[in-house]
Amino acid sequence: MVIAIIGALVALLLPAVQAAREAARRTQCSNNLKQLALAVQSFHDANGTVPPTIARTPTNGHGRGWGFIPFMLPYIEQQPLYETINFNTSIRCNSMRAVHQAQIRGLACPSDPLAFKPLEGRILGGDDICNDGSGSATSVGPVIGPVPEGTAQIMTARPSNYLGSFGDGFVFNDDGPYTWGPTVREKYGCGGCAAGPSGGLTPVIPQCPTPGVGYGAGPNHRGIWDYWNSIPAIRFAMITDGMSQTVMFGHNSSLAGGPAMVWFSVVGNINGTSLPMNFNIAQSHVRKAYYCPGCTQTGAWWRGRGFQSHHPNGSMFAMCDGSVMFLAQNIEMIPYNALGSRAGGEAAN
Repeated sequence: MVIAIIGALVALLLPAVQAAREAARRTQCSNNLKQLALAVQSFHDANGTVPPTIARTPTNGHGRGWGFIPFMLPYIEQQPLYETINFNTSIRCNSMRAVHQAQIRGLACPSDPLAFKPLEGRILGGDDICNDGSGSATSVGPVIGPVPEGTAQIMTARPSNYLGSFGDGFVFNDDGPYTWGPTVREKYGCGGCAAGPSGGLTPVIPQCPTPGVGYGAGPNHRGIWDYWNSIPAIRFAMITDGMSQTVMFGHNSSLAGGPAMVWFSVVGNINGTSLPMNFNIAQSHVRKAYYCPGCTQTGAWWRGRGFQSHHPNGSMFAMCDGSVMFLAQNIEMIPYNALGSRAGGEAAN
């Protein structure tokens, strides 16, 4: 009888303990996002723009492959690591091993089951030029073949649980009809939609006047970062929807985000709002691996291009004014995309 009573009390107490632990983890996550948003504001104060990306060379659409997060390192107390980076050389060069092996606690959410664990990542982007005497950048790992973003290299590296926003632009190969089609604007509020599932650049319907490229990229992107670096880095004055009404950072899952989410890679630094929140996370949890139906691990990476988190029922976001909020995962797509765009003219509530 005593054992039964103790068991019943434990069963009643366990959910409360788990809820308290999750509340503590969410507080830590909120603080991480706050520090990143403040770091971007400090960078903007010093340089007049948000941190840039290094992409778009004549020989490779992703250029040297460096994302914007490496430029923020001095502003998140990572000056020594920043000083090891040669931004004129490819992210895939052997001389960049210190970056490949780095684990930055402020980029890891404690609610992520794979937080703080090095994972096998596939570095996307980055040409084959090593301007540091270290030889060919392809020596990082075996080429696993062409993928939509370019040639990938296998290596062990950490993803970031916090990614910048490319806004409400379309996601290449999305078969969930959220980001292309004749009624996409009316139904989902997507502002950077494609003219068709192949990601064509020529708008053919009135509802899609400003198509983008790939994963929310291109000169028409309406977020804060463009992984193709199609236009100069964004200035805060260009955020006409309001700083508190525009997403700067969203959440990423190490499990459901896909194998391309390397923290220093330009392709691994940016996600958007055009896929529903937690789009891929339930199926990935069941399989304990990235959910990729009917394909290999090198395909369908677009499924991880929406914001996802392991916080129950939603995700954390940092806005451009430095505030942090929790959004429910069942948020409707029109207000969600309105928060993603910096200059859509919507009235987001």
